[in-house]
Amino acid sequence: MTGFGNAQTVDKEYGKINLEIKSSNHRFLESIVSLPSGFMHIEDRLKKKIARKIRRGRVLANFAFAQQPGARVLIDQNTIMNYVRSLEKLRKKLSIRAELNLDTLLQLPQAVTFQVGNKAGKRVQTVLLKLLDIAVNRLESDRRRAGQAIYRDLNKRSTKLLMRVKSIKSMARIAIHKKSAGFSNAEEKSAFLKSADINEELTLLKFHINNFRLKLNLNAAVGKQLDFVAQEMQREANTLAAKSFDARILSEAIEMKTQIEKIREQLQNVE
Repeated sequence: MTGFGNAQTVDKEYGKINLEIKSSNHRFLESIVSLPSGFMHIEDRLKKKIARKIRRGRVLANFAFAQQPGARVLIDQNTIMNYVRSLEKLRKKLSIRAELNLDTLLQLPQAVTFQVGNKAGKRVQTVLLKLLDIAVNRLESDRRRAGQAIYRDLNKRSTKLLMRVKSIKSMARIAIHKKSAGFSNAEEKSAFLKSADINEELTLLKFHINNFRLKLNLNAAVGKQLDFVAQEMQREANTLAAKSFDARILSEAIEMKTQIEKIREQLQNVE
C-alpha cells in the first residue's frame, strides 16, 4: 500500500536530521534504508523496527543529515604510481603526446579514499530509532486512511457479487426449465441438464464470497489470504461463464469476472 511519513530532529553533533519514509505496492516486505557512511551498522536494527509495523510493501527510508559524519581524505600514492607507470607505457606505445595531469589521476578508481571516523554512538542510534518510530507511525496513519477507502470499495464489490450469484441462480432455473421443455428425446434432455447444471459453481462462489467478506473484516494483515480467496472466486466464475448456455447468464458471468479482476487489482494495495 502506498503511503508517506516524515520526521525531523536537531542533533548537537550532526545538526538537523530529516527522515522521509515512503511505501509502495509489493507482494512482500522489502525495506531499503539510506544512511550516510558510519551508520550502516545500524541498518538491520532499523529494518527490524520497520518490519514490526509493516508486513507488506516496498519501503524506502531516507535519512538526511545537515552535517555529514567527518571523514579523512587518503591519497593512495602507490596506486597512483602504478597508474602512472602503466599509462606512460601505453602513451609511448600509442604515440600519444598528451601529458598526464593530477586531476585525471585523482579521479581513477582507488586513488582517493575517505576514511570515516568512529561509528555512530549509542546516543545517535537512539535518536535515529526514535525518529523512525515517529515517521513509521505517520506512514501507518497515511496508509490507514487509504485502507479505509479500499475496504469500502472491496465491501461494496463483494456485496454486488453476492447479489449477482442470487440473480444468476434465479435466471438459470427459468432458462433451464424453458430450454429442457423443448427436448423430445429423454437422452438429449438428460445430457443438456447435466451440461447446464451450474449449481456447484454458484454454491462455491457464494461460499468464497462470504469467506472473502469474513476475512475482510478481520483486524489483521489478510492481503495474501484475500488474494487467494479471490483467485478461487475467479476460478469458479470462469467455469460458470464456460458452462453458460443463456446469453443473459453469460453476460452476468462476464461482469462477475470483471468485478473479481478489479478486486484482485485492489488487493495489491492491501497488507
